[in-house]
Amino acid sequence: MKVENESATDKIRRHIWLTYKSRYNAHHRILLIDRLQKITITIISIFILSISVLLVNGNLLNSSQTNISNIFMIVLSIILLALSLIIGQSDNKLDAYKLHECARKLHRLYNHIEMQIEKDSNYKVSDEEDQYNDILDQYELNHKKIDWENVIFQEWREHNKCFFSMILFKIKYIITTTGIYFFLSCIPVLVYVLIIRSSFAV
Repeated sequence: MKVENESATDKIRRHIWLTYKSRYNAHHRILLIDRLQKITITIISIFILSISVLLVNGNLLNSSQTNISNIFMIVLSIILLALSLIIGQSDNKLDAYKLHECARKLHRLYNHIEMQIEKDSNYKVSDEEDQYNDILDQYELNHKKIDWENVIFQEWREHNKCFFSMILFKIKYIITTTGIYFFLSCIPVLVYVLIIRSSFAV
C-alpha cells in the first residue's frame, strides 16, 4: 500500500508496523491451523474406530450399510493418512514461535522509533532501516499475503476499505484457514447419515 508524499521516516515506520502486525497474525493463524489439524484427526479417528466396531459385529448392519461403511472406511483412512503426513512434515509450533519472536523484535524497534519521534517531532531514521532488514534476515520464514491483508482489514476504516470488502475478506479468511478442516470434520457425520438412511432404504 503506497502512500503519497511519505517521508523516509514514515515509510519505514509503516513497513515495520505492517510487518510486525502481519507476523503476529501469521503466528495466530498457524497455531489455529495446528489445533484444527489435531481436532480433525481426532474426529476422523473416532469415527473410523466406531465404524470398525460396527463392522466387527455383523448383526448391527445390513448388507447395504456394510458396503457404505467399507467405502467410507477407505476414504476416511486415506484422509487420516494424508493429514498425518502433512502434520509429520511440518512443525507448526516452531514456525509460529519464530514468527512471534520476529514480530516481538520488530515491535520493539517500532516502539523505539515512536519514542524518538515523541522526543523530537523532526526525528529522522538513521540505522533503523538496517536494523529492520537485519531482523528480517534472521528469519527465513515469512508471513503470507493473507496475514498482511488481515492487518489492513482489521483497521479497514483507516485504510479506506469499504465495509463490504471487509466482510468479503473475513469470509475468504475463514474459508482459507478453517474451511478445509471444517469440511473434513463433517465427512464422518455425512458417513453416519448415509449409513442411517441406507437402513430405511432397505
